[in-house]
Amino acid sequence: MDLLEIGKVVKAQGIKGEIKIIASSDKQRFATLGQVYLRDRLYEVASIRIDGAKQSRAVFAKLKGIDTRTQAEQLANQAVSIPKSLDEPCDEFEYYVADLLGCQVFLDGCKYGTLIDIGQYGAADVHCVQTADGHLVRYPFLKILIDKIDIGDKTIHLKKQAFDKVCVQDE
Repeated sequence: MDLLEIGKVVKAQGIKGEIKIIASSDKQRFATLGQVYLRDRLYEVASIRIDGAKQSRAVFAKLKGIDTRTQAEQLANQAVSIPKSLDEPCDEFEYYVADLLGCQVFLDGCKYGTLIDIGQYGAADVHCVQTADGHLVRYPFLKILIDKIDIGDKTIHLKKQAFDKVCVQDE
């Protein structure tokens, strides 16, 4: 089964088996979930509480069969996933991190490097590309940079002129 990671358990919450999850995308998607996978195990969702703070990505979940703090603590650092078939389609210019990682990055048609990491900091995701000579280059994921993204071919085509204005190279 093809799973999509939607968050990560960060800790136990309280004494009755609730867990705190940091959502990797829209936290509202958790509101309607009936089941989630942690590692390869399927859990039924007993209840969900979504942190109301706008900037927060926190979600609190009670999973059936997890009834103590000790049981909840054992779930810390595990990815929370759902079957890709249950996910809503992405809007235009939205992509799953898992689909972008490993993409070959091109500048005006010339191969530049491989996307190896994506930092999610709020205003814009930051892509980290490793060039052929091993240097790391970062750029914000902005529409003005993007010429074309082809998930099927695992390629990202950027506009060099815009890229040169916003990229940061590690020394």
